[in-house]
Amino acid sequence: MRHSLPMKLLASVLATAVFSMGLGGALASSALATTPGAPGVAQSGTVVFNEDFENGTDDTALGAQSYSASGSTAYTGASGQTYTGSPQWINGIRCNGVILSHDNTTTPAWAVSGSAGTATNNRCADSSGVRSYQFLRMLALAMGQEFTPGSPSTNHVDSSYTECRSTSTSGGTCDTLPTGPTDGLMFKTAAPIAVTPGHYYTFGVDTAYMNCGLPAGDPSYQFARSDELGNVTLIGAPLNGCQSTTDPNVTSSEQEVTSNVGGVFGTVTKSVRINSMTSDVAFQATTESLGLEMWNTNGTTDGNDGAFDNVRLVDVTPQLDKSFTPGLIGPGGTSTLTLTVTNTDELNAKSDWTITDTLPAGVVMADVPNLGGTCVQASGTDPFLTTANPGGNVITVTGGDLASRMVSCTITVDVTAAAEGTYVNGPANIATNLNPPADASLVVRAPRLALSKALGADRTAAADQFAVEIREDSATGPVVNNTANSTTTGSGAAVSAGTGVTGQYVANAGSTYYLTESGPNLSGYAKAISCTDANGLQTGLPHRAAFGGSLELVPVAGADISCVLTNTAVQAPQLTFTKMANASGIQSPSQVGDVITYTFTAENNGNVALSGVVIDDPLAGLSPLVYTWPGSPGTLLPGETVTATATYAITQADVDAGHVANSAVATGNPPTGPPLMTPPSSTDTPLTKAPALQFSKMADTSAIHNPAVVGDVITYTFTARNTGNVKLTNVSIDDPLAGLSPLVYSWPGTPDVLLPGESVTAKATYAITQADISAGHVVNSATVTGAPPTGPAVTPPPGTTDTPLTPAPGLHFTKTADSSSVHDPAKVGDVITYSFAAKNTGNVKLTDVTIDDPLAGLSPLVFSWPGNSGELLPGESVTAKATYAITQADIDAGHVVNSATITGTPPTGPPVAPPPGATDTPLTSAPAMEFSKTATAAASDGPSRVGDHIVYRFTAKNNGNVKLTKVSIDDQMEGLSALTYVWPGTPGELLPGESVTAEATYAVTQGDIDAGHVANLATTTGTPPTGPVVTPPPAGTDTPLSPDAGFAFFKTADGSAIGDPAKVGDIITFNFTAKNTGNVVLTDVAIRDAMPGLSALDHRWPGTPGVLNPGETVTAKATYAITQADINAGQVFNTATALAGSTTGSLVSTPPANVVINFPTTEAMGPDRAEEPLAFTGVVLTVLPISVLIVGAGLVLFLVGRRKKQAARP
Repeated sequence: MRHSLPMKLLASVLATAVFSMGLGGALASSALATTPGAPGVAQSGTVVFNEDFENGTDDTALGAQSYSASGSTAYTGASGQTYTGSPQWINGIRCNGVILSHDNTTTPAWAVSGSAGTATNNRCADSSGVRSYQFLRMLALAMGQEFTPGSPSTNHVDSSYTECRSTSTSGGTCDTLPTGPTDGLMFKTAAPIAVTPGHYYTFGVDTAYMNCGLPAGDPSYQFARSDELGNVTLIGAPLNGCQSTTDPNVTSSEQEVTSNVGGVFGTVTKSVRINSMTSDVAFQATTESLGLEMWNTNGTTDGNDGAFDNVRLVDVTPQLDKSFTPGLIGPGGTSTLTLTVTNTDELNAKSDWTITDTLPAGVVMADVPNLGGTCVQASGTDPFLTTANPGGNVITVTGGDLASRMVSCTITVDVTAAAEGTYVNGPANIATNLNPPADASLVVRAPRLALSKALGADRTAAADQFAVEIREDSATGPVVNNTANSTTTGSGAAVSAGTGVTGQYVANAGSTYYLTESGPNLSGYAKAISCTDANGLQTGLPHRAAFGGSLELVPVAGADISCVLTNTAVQAPQLTFTKMANASGIQSPSQVGDVITYTFTAENNGNVALSGVVIDDPLAGLSPLVYTWPGSPGTLLPGETVTATATYAITQADVDAGHVANSAVATGNPPTGPPLMTPPSSTDTPLTKAPALQFSKMADTSAIHNPAVVGDVITYTFTARNTGNVKLTNVSIDDPLAGLSPLVYSWPGTPDVLLPGESVTAKATYAITQADISAGHVVNSATVTGAPPTGPAVTPPPGTTDTPLTPAPGLHFTKTADSSSVHDPAKVGDVITYSFAAKNTGNVKLTDVTIDDPLAGLSPLVFSWPGNSGELLPGESVTAKATYAITQADIDAGHVVNSATITGTPPTGPPVAPPPGATDTPLTSAPAMEFSKTATAAASDGPSRVGDHIVYRFTAKNNGNVKLTKVSIDDQMEGLSALTYVWPGTPGELLPGESVTAEATYAVTQGDIDAGHVANLATTTGTPPTGPVVTPPPAGTDTPLSPDAGFAFFKTADGSAIGDPAKVGDIITFNFTAKNTGNVVLTDVAIRDAMPGLSALDHRWPGTPGVLNPGETVTAKATYAITQADINAGQVFNTATALAGSTTGSLVSTPPANVVINFPTTEAMGPDRAEEPLAFTGVVLTVLPISVLIVGAGLVLFLVGRRKKQAARP
């Protein structure tokens, strides 16, 4: 692989490459893994061996290689290193041990050889369904994409596909490959790799795994090392590059690889897991060389697919560093030696390291070594021991451990050195199996002190000589320096060479020293001291600092301090000065121009003559001084005095100040040095002050309306006069009236200032507010203040005005009704929205503003106030809304009349109540009724009968929108029962939507039956609140009846009058009976008997002849005298019928009623009967049963016919 290692290993790889190329079987020394100088910072280990499978590789189509497969090109590493493995793992025909890149597109012949039919045949060949070699190319491409993205297709890897299927026709079965260090070996170095005994090493590799998670399992690579004797030792646990991990020694990623593998697959995209892994175990080398091995612990085929690259052995020996803290001490001082052991950045555990540090000659352990640090016993087998004996010069560490993930640890010990010098503790002092440290130096040097004398001017006396001293412990402690040359010699400002010096004193670091001097007349000299440290170690040294008799120093180790103490002689010229004030010319109170007389006195009380003596009084307005000199003007000899006088007229400023404070000085020039000036001499002459002010205020109301209007303007004029004797400053007129315009002043001079007798005027305007009008006036008070020069401010009595204002409360009120939601015609619940508006038309604020609408059912009013609820300022309006759902009473009334009122309370006076706001909302009324009537006839299986009942039901509904009163139902049918009402509420009243029902019964009459139906009409009326009575269309019923014209006819014969034997002329009496068996009246009833000789029928009618009401019967009689023919026949046969008309218009006839009368003849009597006596002399009647039967048969026929007619009716 080209450029494939992680960046942290790059530098060490390059260095190792030089070593590796020269390996050639001879062993070279291993380079150090780390470099000293960064204790506590983990560095990368050094790669001592790396195989990237790129040496002499071929990127042509047939360029694939192997370790030693027959027919292949054997791969040899860049250093000449060759490799081997177990036959099953390096045999190309198993698709294992193939070294290739993605550019090696064609499966080489040596990878597809083998005997047909064997289990090892052609497993790497390209066939339709097996493309193992092509998938190996994808593994190489994935590694290239990850590690050499600039040329991914030329990256070479050692790959294994562990294909189990044979491509021969005879095939083969999947088998299990051998595993373990003997038969499962995938990678083994042939030549030894040079290592350093005692150093720590670990193993790393980059892998690409495909088909992770298949049942066959993932590749599992185990690494091991071997010694010269062939002993194999595992390096950590097996590495599974299919697994994602949080192990910091493993970098995982995924690469999506696309390649045309041919066969049934075509172009495919695979996800390949890429891991760059370093073992989490380090081992300590015990020999000078070792070999590397790697085997796959998973022998399963048909899966277990991966590639590896960059097989590397890394020297991960920790770095040892040492340091002294502090690095500079004084003799006998203490420094802490720190040994820091820093792990390499893979942070594997490193156990049982040793250190022996032999200190440089002269450096030993302190009396109390304070042996410590952070290193502790961890993973090692040897106990962790540290040894450092007081006064000894060797520190030993055995069994040292760095636990896994530990970056570093320390071992500390305190050391000391008695003699000055620079002590180097380096690699030569160390015996260790760790990477050796760099040099560490300890400097031991005592501090140096030196003090010398200098003069800044001539001595004040020739005898003045000075001795410089270095003292210990205190400013009066013993002198420790060499005193041979510490005292000065010389004259004037000169110090003789070699004198006034202490020489260099070797001090103790940390001790306290004092620099002092001695000599006569020290008080006559000014002293300054400056110190420097040649080594720059001492801080806080003085520079030209005043010397107060001693300088305390605590020198640090290695400091080289030199100090110079400079004395400068001091002259003693002196001049005293006084001043007095005579205020006898000042009045009370003081007046401008009053005079003060000043007297000045100056005396030379020094030791030198003073020239150019001048008295200076800067008081403006002071008269020129008049001097009285003791000798030459301007000159004062020691002890001489000069006097002077001057006058001063006080000013207004003085009076304002209340005093005249004045200060004067006297100056003179000594022979040498700067001019001499006396302290000022002052006087303070009090003056009597009398500050006073006069103040007035006026209001101009000419612009105020009547009544007052907000915004009307009052103009105020203010006048203030200084009636005192002092100037007043900060004069200001204060009028706290809110809304007052800024005052416009007319000052007599400087603004804010009034001299005595001066006046200032000011004007301001004020626009009256609603609150003012509500109050009825504007009361205003102003004040003026002035600040006198001293004392409290002057404040005369306030100036006050009270401007009356005329209030005029007013309120306008309106109310409107929005009936857009009211239907036409109106419905109960329709909503009217009322809007109320009230405006304050007056000039005062109104409070407790309330709108009252007594309309029952009105919703609460929702107000929109312009400000505070219940308050209206002039010009402000409040609106409110409320809704009202109309009621039936409203609709009945035809409108909603409503009136609302409003009141508001002004600041004073009675409440304001404008006229009510009224609305009258018309409502459209639509009175209407709906009327229906039903008839229910009594159930019956037969025809209608007189007296049958019909039940009538009446329903009247108010389907209008107003209440109806006086509601009644009228049915004029004769014979109808009284109506029984069911009212929904008040009898006679119907609200909209309400209905009233009523019932009545009627017994049918014969006339109804005759008519065949009962036709009937009813009406209803209701009275609306206004307008005409409501009368809907009549409701009628027509109840059909079942007419049944029934007629029964009977005929009998009475032959009791016939003789025995019968004789011509015997009488038979016929009786006829006809009955109306139906439910209709029969008319034109007639009995017909066409018998020749029959007498006329004698009828007995129940009523009107020819008429039979239902149930009535008519009888008739007729006689017949039998004839000879009848006797001859032995019987009389007679037939009669009955006929009638009906009110239905149909003709009713009965079947014939037959009578047969048999009577015996003489011939009919037999001989045997001649002897029987006769029971009677009349005829023997045998006809009655026959006649009855016939009549019965006739009746039956009649009835059948009647039924048929009934059935034929509609």
